[in-house]
Amino acid sequence: GLGDVYKRQGKAKATEAVTKVSALLKEGYSEYQYDGNAENAKDALSASITKATASGSFTYNPPTLTGQVLKISAKGKDADTTLKDKYIFGCINLDSGDPEVSKKLVDSNTPDVTCS
Repeated sequence: GLGDVYKRQGKAKATEAVTKVSALLKEGYSEYQYDGNAENAKDALSASITKATASGSFTYNPPTLTGQVLKISAKGKDADTTLKDKYIFGCINLDSGDPEVSKKLVDSNTPDVTCS
């Protein structure tokens, strides 16, 4: 039915955010490898975040840092009804380099990944 069509569209569009969040986390990790400074790694992502937002169906929020865990979230743009108020979350522990990214769209602004 129609509900299935929307689910498939949402899933396909979620792939954009999962892919971009993963790439941003890897970029942050490689920046961290460069000088070992977590704050610099976070700040180095601003241009890539802007670019990711400009070219897609999601708004990529500025990364945050909790200890050595770099976190990035993406929120579906309001113009797209299948993505409005939907999120994809990602994080990476800069010490271990292990990323975690949402597997599907999340219905609230509550991360489903922790990287603890």
